[in-house]
Amino acid sequence: MRISVVTVCRNAAATIGETLSSFFDQTYPDKHLIVVDGASTDHTVSIARGFACDHLTVISEPDRGLYDAMNKGLGAFGGEAIGFLNADDRYHDRDALAAVADALADADICFGDLDYVDPSERRRIVRRWRATPWRRGAFRRGWMPPHPKIGLTWSSGSTPL
Repeated sequence: MRISVVTVCRNAAATIGETLSSFFDQTYPDKHLIVVDGASTDHTVSIARGFACDHLTVISEPDRGLYDAMNKGLGAFGGEAIGFLNADDRYHDRDALAAVADALADADICFGDLDYVDPSERRRIVRRWRATPWRRGAFRRGWMPPHPKIGLTWSSGSTPL
């Protein structure tokens, strides 16, 4: 199963390199990263293009905000599964995408834990979001998994949000 990951950004030169490194360090081999840049004025695009390989697509053009950029990423991928990784986030370990692939073998959607860290002291966790089994009606009660930690299987009949 090919897993595509979308990273949206604008002026993220300070963090995009580490984000992309955490993706390319993943042990799961069948992966593709789509970076959707909102016409950055810093070095974000040159840093992203410095990772040039067959597993990377960089789109840089003006957009109408975060969700427009996310939808551009959804429209640009051709895998069987899709996820999001923000431009200032990274995967905790090298087997994260392998765990997603394993989970999606038996499900249409999966989500995982998320640690929010202090940007100036990255070892200090300031908030934790822990995954619990999904319960029917949870969305109506306001429950929502954090979007950087969602993996979805995708069919040819699906359309972007």
